[in-house]
Amino acid sequence: MKTHLYYFNWQLQLTLYGSILDDLEKMDQEHDIYFLSCNGILKPCWSNRDARDSACKRCKFNQKSGISGIRRKVHNLKIEEFVNPQEIEDIFQNQNFKYDTVEDIKLIRYKGIRIGYGALSSYISWTRNREPIIDDKFKIYFNKLLKNEILLKEAIDRVLEAIKPEVITIFNGRTADVRPVFETALQNGIFLRGVENIMPRLTEFRKVVFENVLPHSIQWHTRRINEH
Repeated sequence: MKTHLYYFNWQLQLTLYGSILDDLEKMDQEHDIYFLSCNGILKPCWSNRDARDSACKRCKFNQKSGISGIRRKVHNLKIEEFVNPQEIEDIFQNQNFKYDTVEDIKLIRYKGIRIGYGALSSYISWTRNREPIIDDKFKIYFNKLLKNEILLKEAIDRVLEAIKPEVITIFNGRTADVRPVFETALQNGIFLRGVENIMPRLTEFRKVVFENVLPHSIQWHTRRINEH
């Protein structure tokens, strides 16, 4: 029996959540499934960039409704079970991150995780602004993303210690609320499956799984093209 951890936090995006649930339900019955998600502590996140309480409530409803329909045993875990907000605040303050340029941000790490890249990926996707003015207003919001990545890193380390998964499945992997899980799996030599959706046509979704790599890896795609 393999211990298999699923991590997903975008339950407001139903086509993506559906792909994860489909993947989970079709997974080998020899896998003991744990499902880790957020109960509101990771605000702002990819699906709720404005940290709205109403969006959190809908996300929790979708989470519960989706999992309840799965026809197999799933152990549900919440990030909140593994971390304390005040502890994370203290850790964040002790980091004393300083950054004035995008290049500075790219160098920000926590426990070997490139949290600067994760936060920047989310920010640029939301704003389409690759050269933001890094003033006090920017830093107030951006620091929330960095703090959330520290929180997620601390949580995933403790989850790994508690259940010792042999496989981890995520969706995508590049954004602030996923990247710490992606990079932690690679750090620990745990086999990682990154689920992604593609659209061959406007009315069709297909699920693709990337193993131990981001879907955006230029090196991986170059090698795949050459192989074909």
